[in-house]
Amino acid sequence: MRMPKYSIRALLLTIFISACTVTVIKWLNPPRVYSLPAVSSSSSSGVYEAFGRTYEYELNEDVLSRAPTWFRNTEDPPLSADDAINLADMQRKRLIREGRLEPENVRFEWRLGHAALVPFDAENGQWYWVVLFYAYMDQTGPRQEFGSIILMDGTVLEPVLSEHQPVHF
Repeated sequence: MRMPKYSIRALLLTIFISACTVTVIKWLNPPRVYSLPAVSSSSSSGVYEAFGRTYEYELNEDVLSRAPTWFRNTEDPPLSADDAINLADMQRKRLIREGRLEPENVRFEWRLGHAALVPFDAENGQWYWVVLFYAYMDQTGPRQEFGSIILMDGTVLEPVLSEHQPVHF
């Protein structure tokens, strides 16, 4: 069976018009760019507390200068969110287990709170990941949290640990 020539032309014209329409729509509606606050000092820190131990991170230009740079107008950061979360979770499991800090008489579950790209010096491409986990418990009590700082090359910063009064449940 032979198809008429005009139906093939109509099909090609329809495909062409559809492709042009999609292109124009994408051009008129570019992806959103969100402004993120810049860190104003030459160092930054994070402090997290879980089960009687404080985890404090110190981040400075020297540490960040060794990591790859990333600029927001490029596709993806050198280290994906998924990789940063996995690295942070391994650190959380190691540090919490080493300290034998989890109470035996309380049921709880660690859950991802958030993973965020944080600018240290966005103009020079210095960014890092902050990944935060929360311990959800079956009892009331102070919220337990564990955070990690991960550089764009996959380096997981080690916190300075300090003990304080253990949490009683």
